Amino acid sequence: AMADGIRSGASGERLMTFHPSGMGSSALFHSEPWLDFNSLQTSHYKPNIHGYLHIERLVAQQPPKPCLDMEPNYELSPMFVMYRESRVDSFTPRFSDYDVRKSYYRTVLAGAAGFTYGCEPVRQLHRADDRIHIFEDDEMITWDEALSAPGSSQLKMLMEILRERSYFTRVPAQELFLPLRQAGAWSDRMAVGISSAGQQNTDPVSHISVARCTDGSYVLAYVPVRQLVTIDTSGLRGTHVSVSLFDPEQCSNTHSWRVPNTGSVRLVPERDLDTFVVIDSD
Repeated sequence: AMADGIRSGASGERLMTFHPSGMGSSALFHSEPWLDFNSLQTSHYKPNIHGYLHIERLVAQQPPKPCLDMEPNYELSPMFVMYRESRVDSFTPRFSDYDVRKSYYRTVLAGAAGFTYGCEPVRQLHRADDRIHIFEDDEMITWDEALSAPGSSQLKMLMEILRERSYFTRVPAQELFLPLRQAGAWSDRMAVGISSAGQQNTDPVSHISVARCTDGSYVLAYVPVRQLVTIDTSGLRGTHVSVSLFDPEQCSNTHSWRVPNTGSVRLVPERDLDTFVVIDSD
């Protein structure tokens, strides 16, 4: 009844969703006609939440609706897992721009319609003499200082790259990441009999997310930590591929090269932290 009243008062001209305390709005309201798009909240408890898996679940719901992580890790927010009893007295761990990037790159490539960026001092509109909303005995920069937090400007690079490509032809494509299976390889002699040998791509710390264009024009991959990356390019339509590596922290293109399309591209990024890989059909 409340949703119907809001819809009526807004003349049906505004999109409507439900902000859940976790998981996703689809658990309760997916089939409701007033729900225009699904939402979830991965929140601020700890880093490396696998929000991309929740997005994949929402994308698969029928009938299909857009989805969004409405409240991911906010930059500069204290990690709730360290609150009170278990906190470290000498410092309060906070979510960094790196934590934020891991959230938005991977959820967007998993099929999210966009991303919500948040910064804790801005959320609180915190001023120098204000009481801090959480971790009252801690310190926090003011909201206007937080406007220059690095994560907010780093988001632009992903936005610009995606805007060059149609949203409606971009689909999640985890099957294009080819994990190294080490059985029988000379370097794997010490891993004989170990079921976990090779890349599993299940750890949210290092999980690689991949998307592609349905017309075979490009593949995108986000690599959160330095590791071996092998991408299946057999579905790209050109005889050659152009590969570009981007530094999401500095928002710069660090390497580009063109090679024949042999069916896959294998690389190891130079950066110890995250790298964004763009492979275009050529």
